Amino acid sequence: MRKKILIILSVCLGVIFLLVLGRVFLLPDNYLRQVYLVPRDAVFILETDEPVKSWNEFNTSELWQFMRGYPPFSELSESAASLDSVLQGNRRLLSLVGSRNLMISAHITRPGDYDFLFLIDLGTISKVGSMKNQLDQLYKIFDYQVTTRRYGEVEIKELFDPDTRQTLYLAFVRNHVICSYTGLLVEAAIREMREPQLGRDLNFIDVSREIPRRGLARLYLNYRYVDDFLRLYTGGSRNQSVENICRSLYYTGLSLRFDREDLALKGVSNYIDSLDAYLVALMRSGSHRMDAPDILSQRTAFYLGLGFDDIGGFYENLERTLRQDGQTWQTFQEGISTLEKRLKIDVRNDLLSWMDGEIAFAQNEPGRLGRQQEFVVAVKAIDIRKARERLDFVKEQVRKNTPLKFETLHYQGYDLNYLELSGFFRLFFGKMFERLEKPYYTLIGDYVVFSNSTETLLNLVEDHRQKLTLSRSGDFHGFQKNFNKRSTIFAYFNSEKAFPLLQNLSSAQTWQSLQQNRKYVEALRRMGLQLLAGDGSLFETQLRIDFEATPPQAEEEETAYHVSTDTLDDLQRFYVEKLHKNVYRQFYEDGTIQSKVETAQGLRDGRYKEYYPSGKLKITGRFKDNLRTGRWRYYDENGKLLRKERYSDGVQME
Repeated sequence: MRKKILIILSVCLGVIFLLVLGRVFLLPDNYLRQVYLVPRDAVFILETDEPVKSWNEFNTSELWQFMRGYPPFSELSESAASLDSVLQGNRRLLSLVGSRNLMISAHITRPGDYDFLFLIDLGTISKVGSMKNQLDQLYKIFDYQVTTRRYGEVEIKELFDPDTRQTLYLAFVRNHVICSYTGLLVEAAIREMREPQLGRDLNFIDVSREIPRRGLARLYLNYRYVDDFLRLYTGGSRNQSVENICRSLYYTGLSLRFDREDLALKGVSNYIDSLDAYLVALMRSGSHRMDAPDILSQRTAFYLGLGFDDIGGFYENLERTLRQDGQTWQTFQEGISTLEKRLKIDVRNDLLSWMDGEIAFAQNEPGRLGRQQEFVVAVKAIDIRKARERLDFVKEQVRKNTPLKFETLHYQGYDLNYLELSGFFRLFFGKMFERLEKPYYTLIGDYVVFSNSTETLLNLVEDHRQKLTLSRSGDFHGFQKNFNKRSTIFAYFNSEKAFPLLQNLSSAQTWQSLQQNRKYVEALRRMGLQLLAGDGSLFETQLRIDFEATPPQAEEEETAYHVSTDTLDDLQRFYVEKLHKNVYRQFYEDGTIQSKVETAQGLRDGRYKEYYPSGKLKITGRFKDNLRTGRWRYYDENGKLLRKERYSDGVQME
């Protein structure tokens, strides 16, 4: 953001001041709505009626005073300090100018880069041709080299700064000042004026008219381009979940304000009812209380709750939506049929009938037993006794109809079981749940909790026994009070606990930067997003970011997030002594299986298979007491055998 904002706003303030002195007024039939100048590829738009007042409030906030030390904001913070001096020293000018509507839109300008377009509505002030000489004097104050060119019927001023070697492009279109450091954006705004699209988009209009004018500013997100914008920060890597969300939404509009030092945003969003069937089905199925924090661990780094009035209504809406696409509907039916035939069960009666209206996905910070990918799915049961009964039946069917065997584990009154339900959660609740391929499960309170890992379930059980649940965490409890008790979608992110997990979502360069600036990431301590289904295609949207510059005290962390050493020893001992012939699996980022190996006594012991991201077999072999043994085979992606190796006690034989 460099020193652009200072220069842009200083020039615009000077221009407005000169226009006020000239008293050149706009004819009524010459007025142009500001949004008609925003190019259609805007990623987001920030709008305020009181740019000076809003800037002063933001600039003096504790959040900004801390975050301005973050290197990407360093040049902006220098400009901000200079701008603040300009504003403080020109109160008379500002009183003459009064309130002006300011829009700032962000656009991807080329691969790996973006820039801003600034639009200031001058109200009844226009016609600047007679001011040319006075404007030229203003430019000289900044020691610019000024050139002029025409783009269609509009004159564009090019202000070149010899010191920074940067050019500011500025144009007047009817009652607006347009400026940017990217000339193509100014030209795009001029073209947009001739044939506005974003400003006439009914979906954008539906959202924008619901956002109150009060508050610090208004923020609009255009989901056609949000995913591309986010990839600028992840080295181009793709996130399937983010892509699905962006393909399912039109716009979000939010009113921004500060709640003490925390940032609170509230507004509405609308969705595309012809795309992601799971989101559409959710939006049509109501909401539910989010009670999963009562059984989730305080070590939760990320938590996503889905809520609907009842499972029957959600299932009907899902079917209705899936039928809109013949191929998708056929795949859904085939998935159910395959599951029922393989296990000889009735999906509706045995798996859906006992479910209530809440499904929660959670990922924990790296666990005490060494797992880096600790995630669980918690399903609220209408009647936990019926859930146990039907799952016992399904478990027995798995035992009868598949070759996989798993001995039920008993720990402190909790049973850990295994189900061969490949594809079930992905089939009914979307791609977020596809990593839960062949889950273990246990019952905690009114929830059936699933995970790919027995270690994760053991940790969850122990945290629940120790009353170290998310809802009993003081910071989460206070944070949750800011949201409605019922949600259609509720997402929670704890930056401190989630920080180690960001490595898998970032490019190498981004991860290095995050590590160097960890304190700034963790200062945005808690983030929450709530979507609540309403009438039509709009749903209430609330986003909150809690700021804490000072990290928690060490003794508080010990109390909040760790059990006693004795308990940890009990967990380790239980895992080593009781877990017989388990299968340990690892997954690629998109959820496809990467490898699986049998274990005994907590060690790799048995068959090992590794796969390419395509799902094709890559390596086969065996372990004995955690060491390679016997013949190992290596294949290319076409299934051709590349080589064989023979091992004895972990040593490769000639």
